[in-house]
Amino acid sequence: MLNHEDIIAKILSLHPDLTRETIMDMINKKREDAEKLLTMDGAAYIVANELDLDLSDEITLKAKIDIKDLIVGSNDVSITGVVRTVYPITTFTRNDGKAGQVARFVVSDETGTIAIVLWDEKAEIIKQGKISPNLNIRIEHGYVKTSLNGRPEINVGQKGAVIILSPNSRTDRSDTFKRGFKKIRKITEDDYYINLVGIVLSTSPVTVFMRKDNSKGQVMRVRIADETGRIRIVLWDEKVNQVKKVKKNQYLRITDGQVRKGLGNVLEIHIGRFSQVIILPKVTRKINLPSFVPIKIDRLTSDMSDVDILGRVVSVGNSREFSRRSGGIGQIGDLFLMDETGTIRLSLWDGQVDILDKISVGDTILVGGAYTREYFNFIGLNLGKMGTLTINPDMKEAKTLPKISKEATPIGQLKIGLNSIVEGMLSEIPSVRIITTKDGREMTVASFRLKDETGEIQGSLWRELANTIDGLPVGTILQIKNAFIRIGYNGNLELSSRSITELEVKQKGNEEQLKTLFERGPELSNFQKISDIKEGDIATVEGKIIEVEPNSKVYPACPKCRRRINEEEDVWVCERCGEIAQPIYRMVINIMLEDDSGQIKAIFWSPLAEKLLNIDLESAWKMVIESGDENNPIEVMGKDLTGKELKLTGRVTTDLYQGGLRLTVDTFE
Repeated sequence: MLNHEDIIAKILSLHPDLTRETIMDMINKKREDAEKLLTMDGAAYIVANELDLDLSDEITLKAKIDIKDLIVGSNDVSITGVVRTVYPITTFTRNDGKAGQVARFVVSDETGTIAIVLWDEKAEIIKQGKISPNLNIRIEHGYVKTSLNGRPEINVGQKGAVIILSPNSRTDRSDTFKRGFKKIRKITEDDYYINLVGIVLSTSPVTVFMRKDNSKGQVMRVRIADETGRIRIVLWDEKVNQVKKVKKNQYLRITDGQVRKGLGNVLEIHIGRFSQVIILPKVTRKINLPSFVPIKIDRLTSDMSDVDILGRVVSVGNSREFSRRSGGIGQIGDLFLMDETGTIRLSLWDGQVDILDKISVGDTILVGGAYTREYFNFIGLNLGKMGTLTINPDMKEAKTLPKISKEATPIGQLKIGLNSIVEGMLSEIPSVRIITTKDGREMTVASFRLKDETGEIQGSLWRELANTIDGLPVGTILQIKNAFIRIGYNGNLELSSRSITELEVKQKGNEEQLKTLFERGPELSNFQKISDIKEGDIATVEGKIIEVEPNSKVYPACPKCRRRINEEEDVWVCERCGEIAQPIYRMVINIMLEDDSGQIKAIFWSPLAEKLLNIDLESAWKMVIESGDENNPIEVMGKDLTGKELKLTGRVTTDLYQGGLRLTVDTFE
């Protein structure tokens, strides 16, 4: 390998008219121009190259700037690398009417990849065909700007230079950089252009759209995979025509695809005019895809993409149309899936809706390429045009899915999500009202409470189901199929209907039946230590009341949303629902319960609070009116609660206001 002294000697032998001092001045000038980023050897090589001296010996140029370290706004930047891709020249007209031209090519070192932009006369080197892939090249005195896709690019203007290095020379980077193909798992947002080979999993239909300049465009998406992962490919315009007939399990080879973030900040590979894509007719090495491992329902979180899930169909809804914000009509249909960890709603969009007619309750479903979104604090699964759905797949995992229970789930054992059957007795007369939605529609909703031997739950039935329950007496036994359970405003579980919910009035009852049910009390067993319970548990504990908290009270509430309301100028007003003709009254008692392992806050709501205090709401509210203190009934009637032993069951949640865990009581004795 030649050093700068060897290079000077070769220059003097070819140019005897030059002196050593003159050559050293030229070398030092190159180093100064590069702000000392070139070594003496590197600067000497550039001088020799400019003097048409062919250095056949191997020379290493040491550029001290890595592509990954380039920052937008940097001026007088010089790098060394290998040409990856060269693009055609584009001509344009400037605002002053003069013609201009611009050319681009891509350079890489082992740390990254960046586009080089040549303006006007600098672009002639591209027109002359002097720049080609795999060429070792030096860029001098460029400046870094942000490209249209938001990434850094080096612009070469009048002061800049593109130096083609000798074919026999190399850079420190070029011998380690390979124009190879990257595995999907190793792709990061720092990658600029990427090469990869993948097998097609699914494709979307071609979408045609109009641009702002009224030109027509088209886009298509393809899901591909290799041994390490999966990724979405987005093809634009003429690239769509090259692959729109691609089929599942065919291979694609992508060159210079652009890495971008898509919906949910998920990485995608975009194939535009500067990229290449080829359907491989034959492959020398097959891709062995990893074995299928579906994600469990309870592991799903918001904004996940490319989700595979295996579940059993609990219910199948109907498809319906909706108007898109961008115009046009779309379709959506819902079904509910379950596995051993929980249930989830799967929404099928547009072209996927047609498969609903082929699905029956009890079928197993393999969903591929789905994505999750959060709606009103619930995670929902969605299947768009890129997803796949297989009914009753022939796989061993499908045989282990739990069967749909034909028995009612005890109220005390209900879980968040869809529950097949809930059965219980009305413990209060249903309250039916008309509400107006944000879009101006009027809907009927009935509020009620349902109780069985294991617990009690607040419920809401909508539309026709609300009319069915209207007027039913206390003690009526209801069976609700496909009931949806969620955590309500007070931290309690609440039951709500969906379009797939069915209601059957099993037996009209009376208050004597309800009284018998209350007097029988819950069957409490399998007590837990307070220290052992955790968030999400339905816990049964036994302990002693050590404190009745001062925030226990009786207060007026909205009969529609059950939130606290205020009286303003002799009118009851709910912040959510507006003016209220007549409030309802609610009681809440907060206690601290202790056993030999720890303490936990327990919350009693009406009617359990009334039972604990041994007073009805009407009498308790009279005490509030007479005393002017919402806490007065608890102070007077609950003075003997401290020290009382209780056995209670309820759901454990986090206290968002005071921290720690709290137990919302469903049953006690």
